[in-house]
Amino acid sequence: MKTNVEAMKNKIEKRIAEEKKPTLVENRVCFKTVSGGFLRLDEIFGDSIVIEFAENMREAKNNRFEDGDIFLLKEYSEDELVNIITEAIETY
Repeated sequence: MKTNVEAMKNKIEKRIAEEKKPTLVENRVCFKTVSGGFLRLDEIFGDSIVIEFAENMREAKNNRFEDGDIFLLKEYSEDELVNIITEAIETY
């Protein structure tokens, strides 16, 4: 059974994928950033989503993602998170 955080993460990934082509890396949805790195979302603490970054495909395939910003779901709407994550894809 999916948690609320997992369900929200999946919804956000699907919405972003409508505009930004996703890349599957080791069966995980990732988005290529403007610098050639990769961004993915993960669940953390059971109530938050974290943006993780890898510098390139090799790092992504080796699961060498660094944690970025953490977003407590009760403090952000789905639309806000989509905008924040899309901006991160376009910035990093």
